[in-house]
Amino acid sequence: MSPIWILVLLPALAMADSFSDADKNNDTFLSEEEIFNYAKRWDGNNDGILSQLDFYNMMKVVQPSFAKFHAAMFKALDVNGDLKLTNVDSAAAFKKIDVNKNGKAEKSEFTKWGSFLSLDAFAVRIVN
Repeated sequence: MSPIWILVLLPALAMADSFSDADKNNDTFLSEEEIFNYAKRWDGNNDGILSQLDFYNMMKVVQPSFAKFHAAMFKALDVNGDLKLTNVDSAAAFKKIDVNKNGKAEKSEFTKWGSFLSLDAFAVRIVN
């Protein structure tokens, strides 16, 4: 299972009730498997990589009010600038999210990270 799924859903999970939808065992954090199972629906061509179009389609459904910022959010997530969200981007994002370093993606951490992602996206939009 690819860690890309952690990265793929973090913005949506931080800003919407999708966290609860993905947390199938209701333990207040998401396992890699829960994220993977939830995220599979957004990978348009099932290649294991999230394109900017996949990300936009996800945002339109999960958090429509943020869809207009999808390009800036995508760019903020794409740490190596290769125009796709991959394991490299996922690892970098997860390090930022897991503030208490317990190896779990907790809802409170997602919420805080989502706020920072929004600020990063805003900064990307201003610069460009």
